Amino acid sequence: LDIIANDINKEALEIQKESGSQVMISGIVPRKSNLNKKVIGINKILKEECSMRNIGFLPHDNICPKNHCTRRGLHLNKEGGSILSDNFTDFLSSLNSEE
Repeated sequence: LDIIANDINKEALEIQKESGSQVMISGIVPRKSNLNKKVIGINKILKEECSMRNIGFLPHDNICPKNHCTRRGLHLNKEGGSILSDNFTDFLSSLNSEE
């Protein structure tokens, strides 16, 4: 899990350095399967590393796999997709209000 999270953070830092732009990382969307334990672990590491490196982190803690995923559990249903979209919109709006 550490390797995945570290690779994601490394890429974000490289993009930020090369572009001079502010970078944020979106957490991995929860899933309704045994993979969700890994998703939770990776997101925890990502959030901690983003905090240490002053990179924005967008959690999706308001997405519940039981209620917001399709029957097979890998993809979001309509409500889950709407929540994901709102998460991005709200996050970007909060950045704009800080300027």
